[in-house]
Amino acid sequence: MVRRALASLGGMDKFVPKGANVVVKPNICVAYHTYEYAATTNPWVVGALVKMCFEAGASSVKVMDFPFGGSAQEAYVKSGIKEQVEAAGGEMVSMRVSNM
Repeated sequence: MVRRALASLGGMDKFVPKGANVVVKPNICVAYHTYEYAATTNPWVVGALVKMCFEAGASSVKVMDFPFGGSAQEAYVKSGIKEQVEAAGGEMVSMRVSNM
């Protein structure tokens, strides 16, 4: 479904130039619910996006969010997103909040 959706928009190549450093920002809201509770973006969708970015020629793909419940590391694992991102060759990154 992810591939068909992107194909209808012109393909991932339209959004990701060769050599690009890509950031994917799904919703990874909390560290205490899995994707079945609709508390996060579906992990397989995120993994498919990471894989498609690399297929389009991205040099790196980083995935990040700032969960409001629990730590980012716990939420990344509990959501299943970390597993799918790493299987697709991407990297999970913890976002930091800075005071401006």
